[in-house]
Amino acid sequence: MRVAIWAALGCAVPIFSGVMAFIFFTAPQSRWTDLFWYSVYVTCPPWRLPENSWSMWITPIANALLYGLAALLISIGMRALKKRRR
Repeated sequence: MRVAIWAALGCAVPIFSGVMAFIFFTAPQSRWTDLFWYSVYVTCPPWRLPENSWSMWITPIANALLYGLAALLISIGMRALKKRRR
């Protein structure tokens, strides 16, 4: 269940970033816009994939897979730590 929640969150991150980028498209270059784009690239690495007709669909799916995989690896690691403590 936790992996599915993280995957859904991962899918929502590039959608939210895209909406925010569209809203603030005309914002002047500043530290805040640099900070925004840095946070986009950190929270959504698939955003750097080459632009094509499918990138609007591939980016959220790839980010969902990335977040889901991270959650899966963390949960496996947590289970291993719990077994090791016993």
